[in-house]
Amino acid sequence: MKDIHTGPSTVYVAIHNLDAPSLRNPSDQSALARLARCPNVRLIATIDHPKASLLHSFDDLEGFRFVSHHVPNF
Repeated sequence: MKDIHTGPSTVYVAIHNLDAPSLRNPSDQSALARLARCPNVRLIATIDHPKASLLHSFDDLEGFRFVSHHVPNF
């Protein structure tokens, strides 16, 4: 059987509430930012707190490469 993949697969990681108390540890945020830097990884995350970006270091923010969309859910 011929392999249909010619390159690495893309991995999608979805995280609900990236600023949740259980993920606020700086080492956890740095690990997720390093994961987001991988070329074949797509990180899709929600953030609930309006000032959540203050939880991240500059290096982490650069690694996450956030694209922000305001989506009201009420």
